[in-house]
Amino acid sequence: MYYFDETPIIACSTSAHGRSAIAVIRISGNFELEQFSEILKFSRSGPIEPRKSYLIKIHENDQLIDEALAVFFSAPNSYTGENVLELSVHGNPINVDRIIELFISKYRLRSANPGEFTYRAMKNNKLSLSQVEGLDLLLNASSYFALDSGQNLLRGDLDKEFIQLKEKFLTLKAYLELNIDFAEDIGEERSWSLARSAFQSFNDSLMVLWDRGSIEPKTILSPKIVLFGKANSGKSTLFNSLLKTERSIVSPIAGTTRDYISEFIMIEGVQFELVDTAGLRDTEDFVESQGIARAHELIEKSFYKILLQNVYEIDFSFEKFDADLVIYTHLDVVQDFNLPAGSIGANLLVDDVTKQVIDKLLHKFKDVISKNPIVIPRHRELINSLSDRTTSLKTLFDNEPDIAILSSELNLIEQELYELLGQVTPDRVLKEIFENFCIGK
Repeated sequence: MYYFDETPIIACSTSAHGRSAIAVIRISGNFELEQFSEILKFSRSGPIEPRKSYLIKIHENDQLIDEALAVFFSAPNSYTGENVLELSVHGNPINVDRIIELFISKYRLRSANPGEFTYRAMKNNKLSLSQVEGLDLLLNASSYFALDSGQNLLRGDLDKEFIQLKEKFLTLKAYLELNIDFAEDIGEERSWSLARSAFQSFNDSLMVLWDRGSIEPKTILSPKIVLFGKANSGKSTLFNSLLKTERSIVSPIAGTTRDYISEFIMIEGVQFELVDTAGLRDTEDFVESQGIARAHELIEKSFYKILLQNVYEIDFSFEKFDADLVIYTHLDVVQDFNLPAGSIGANLLVDDVTKQVIDKLLHKFKDVISKNPIVIPRHRELINSLSDRTTSLKTLFDNEPDIAILSSELNLIEQELYELLGQVTPDRVLKEIFENFCIGK
């Protein structure tokens, strides 16, 4: 593992896989600029000032191979907390690779692993673990919401809440320790009252975080819109209408869609995955039955469920799926059908139906994100565990205020709080996070 390797690292942080006008090569580690003087020729003499751009020429065996801009960041005032040199070179990948190989072969630098620059920033206390997770979310975002969530984490907004939670916990711990050493001085009843008040304050803050973490993050970071219903209920027609293309085959023959079909659609800066499922019905066809089984799984995991019901064969058993929206189709040949509240009738123009679907979908999405959900799985898992432990602690407070037992439970809560703050980090967590990073970041 590279975590303990302090060899200076180098990587291209831009245009690694394509041509561009400019590519940025970044070097980080314990080095001095003077050691690169054989290949880097600065356009001016004298000391190089940090955070200023300099025109340089890059030489290999006295042959000019590129002209570039160089910016030097001295430790600890850099992204990684180490000395960092950034070279803006011409972006042809062949040129970039040649310059990187020149540094590696001549100065024994090492190619950076994915996320290694950010790991060094975390190791040198330039970023917290939550900020690193925010950066990961930001770099891999597929919607404005994910971008904003990543930016908020990167700013340290959630860290501040975690720190406040920790401070309330330390107050609780202090009052319980007061019961051990000074209960006789301040009175047992008074000391327990202080401890219970501190517990309530800690628990209230934890419950706010728990509420925000109760939303499954995948449903809002990669939200699925799933169309389901009986065969020939109009799912594929709506699917094509939302996509504005003939992606799904439309046929009067029931069971035309035998497996799910999905496409991504961008709506007001949110990338949704639109899924047209196989018609739900009893069938002996093996392929179709497999498609129906997948449809059930997709419905359960979707963000927004749209049930289409043919008014000729309404199936009330679909109520178990708790659809967000029900659309009744084939109304053009049925008289006096009373639409249930909140549903849509497909006897309207196709564009009108599509607009109503999008309006209702966005209303739900905006309502969910207005609750400021916690989307990082590690945070949610630890908050859930803390909630369980705090519930046990409350039971001890109410039924058996034994100091030794309470103290033991407090130690477990404290360990998880430190893990939540990233002050104790299992290697597996680091591996999972940095696997998502690109090389050069």
